[in-house]
Amino acid sequence: MLIKRLKIFFLVLVFCGSMSKPSCVFGCELSETPPLDTINFYLQNISETMAEHHQTYETEMKEIRRKVVTIEDIVDRKIQTLESFQNLSRSLAEHHQTYETEMKEIRLKVESSEDVVDGKIQTLEKAIKTMLHDMNKKREEASQTMNSYLKDVSQSLTEHRQTYQKDMEAIKAQGRDLKTVLQYIDEKREEAPQTCFDVRNLPTGLYQLKPRNSPESFKAFCDNNYSDGGWTVIQNRFNGSVNFYLGWKDYEEGFGDLEGEFWLGLEKIHQITSSRRHELVVLLKAFGENSFELAKFDDFRLADKAEQYALKSLGQYNGTAGNSLSAHLGQKFTTFDMDNDQRNGENCAVERKGAWWYDGKMFCGDSNLNGRYVVDDCNGMFWIGMRLMCPSLEISRMMIRVKV
Repeated sequence: MLIKRLKIFFLVLVFCGSMSKPSCVFGCELSETPPLDTINFYLQNISETMAEHHQTYETEMKEIRRKVVTIEDIVDRKIQTLESFQNLSRSLAEHHQTYETEMKEIRLKVESSEDVVDGKIQTLEKAIKTMLHDMNKKREEASQTMNSYLKDVSQSLTEHRQTYQKDMEAIKAQGRDLKTVLQYIDEKREEAPQTCFDVRNLPTGLYQLKPRNSPESFKAFCDNNYSDGGWTVIQNRFNGSVNFYLGWKDYEEGFGDLEGEFWLGLEKIHQITSSRRHELVVLLKAFGENSFELAKFDDFRLADKAEQYALKSLGQYNGTAGNSLSAHLGQKFTTFDMDNDQRNGENCAVERKGAWWYDGKMFCGDSNLNGRYVVDDCNGMFWIGMRLMCPSLEISRMMIRVKV
């Protein structure tokens, strides 16, 4: 703009100098045409002024460019900051969406867990009601059994009293003297009892028994302390001192210490149970428990050797340990060297490390009282109805008595 003004001023001067009458378009009057020196002087001043203004202009333009660059840097940083905020905003939006999704999943899981807990509580309540019902039923059964037992005992006493009276009448009728009577008593005393029931009024201990039709007598342990006495112990385990993982011959003939741990023998058990009707009681105690559980069967009988001493009969069950023997009814006895179970290609005696009336089902049956004697192990002595399989049992005692 300054240069343009200077050019106009210079043209005015030239124009005014060329006119016939010295005058000026601006109303000024010139006495004469300006001399050349004056024009040069003005031009010199104009040139210097233009140079100064040009330098000022350059300086101001540099400053303006610097400020523009600074402003562009500031704008770039603002733009970068804005882009960062936009990225952050998008990231927050994505995280918020993820959070919402996770919260929905958590709510669904919590609702599902509440349903599961409610279901388990209902199942537990049903189980408790069932258990209480079973306990009441077992209590009634035990009461009935006790009443029946007392009735049998009373009847047995009446029969013995009648027999005694008949014997006394027979002695009197025959006119026997005292010497003859004593001789008769001695002869009766020398005869071996058929079962422990015949010595139930004597102390608990070892007795020589000779069951009906048995070719020879044998020793057996008679328990006359439990439930009015007369019980023949056929199996006893309580400390693991005797190895029960034995073969067929040992189980057929019997093994162990009759005053400690032992198995009476399949042949002897067959002879006793085939002579008269017998009941079986199984007394069990688990590790860590203080009391015994029992399982009682009122018609226990074994088959003979030709049928591999199959579990021929059990009769009615009652007790507190659960019926874990009826599943074995009809099964033949199996040892590791005599496989009589129904499982194809496998021997349950080997699998269960014992000897029993195994079947071919899962776990080879519901009980295994001749299994390994172990603590804190699931592959030992067990009775499913009492403690499943874990832990193993600590004490097992099987006894039979004449059913009266």
